[in-house]
Amino acid sequence: TRADEDATFNSIKGFIDKYNAAIEVINKKISEPKYKGYKPLLDEEKEALGEKTAEKMDGMAKSGILLRDPILTSAL
Repeated sequence: TRADEDATFNSIKGFIDKYNAAIEVINKKISEPKYKGYKPLLDEEKEALGEKTAEKMDGMAKSGILLRDPILTSAL
């Protein structure tokens, strides 16, 4: 019936949309720049800095962790 066809189509489309989103996230992570010299902040350092500054520095410290990761690259 038409309802079954629509449900099947929507199910497949939903899967493909989620698959494409996952591929996009992985691609971003394996090509994300690495900022050398930035280490994760200690709690005391986070308190001393403003919230936005601490978030930015934390983000830079975490950036590039998966840069050119061989497992993710081969999975793609």
